[in-house]
Amino acid sequence: ETAERLGEMRSQDYEHLSSIYSTTGNTEKALNAINRAIKLEPDDRFLYQNRAALYSNLKRYKKALVDLDTMVSLHPNDPNGYAIKAKYLEGYGRDQEALQAYDEAVNRAEIKTDFATIEILKSRARLLVKLKELEKAIKDLDRAIEICDGDDDDLFGMRGHIYADLGRNKEALADFTRVIDRSPEYAMDCYRARSLIYKKLGKDDLALADSQKAEGLDRKRAEKPVFEMPVSKKRLEK
Repeated sequence: ETAERLGEMRSQDYEHLSSIYSTTGNTEKALNAINRAIKLEPDDRFLYQNRAALYSNLKRYKKALVDLDTMVSLHPNDPNGYAIKAKYLEGYGRDQEALQAYDEAVNRAEIKTDFATIEILKSRARLLVKLKELEKAIKDLDRAIEICDGDDDDLFGMRGHIYADLGRNKEALADFTRVIDRSPEYAMDCYRARSLIYKKLGKDDLALADSQKAEGLDRKRAEKPVFEMPVSKKRLEK
């Protein structure tokens, strides 16, 4: 406070102060601090992202979207900005607009083959499933699997569920089995999903074995103590 009175606070100081206010539930004070930060650094896109989060918490969605648009406009070729905006739009129930934002993100991410691109494709696939566009979702997951050279079990699990919904049991079984073979201790969901397919196919013994395995993993998880660690939010690289 003394530094603020003397006019010595920098943009990052106000940003830090805003974060403190936000974590203690003083959203209006957090907003006031981030406004001061933006006044000092009007071209810092992350400040607009932070303010959008505060506006969203206050249910001032129009103002949040204005800030998200500003965030995107400051780095229009960065796919991450569009992906962030898409997630907010999803949260507001504006799924078609969210899909358009994901499309913008994917178009800009196609020149890259990195983790961020995989996450964008995965996020769009989830939304496409929600919108019942399952074949398009599979294409996104296929592309993500190609980029990571098949080294992401979550992608195979997601695709397996879509195949199952489409009645493509052979392909679903292949994806679920792959996840189970690679990470059996973390494949409870895939054991359950595979059990249901085996049941449909009349393979009751296999279905029962998978169901029992899933139950065992569920019990083991319930018995394991959970320790929450504080996680610091790091900025994306500019």
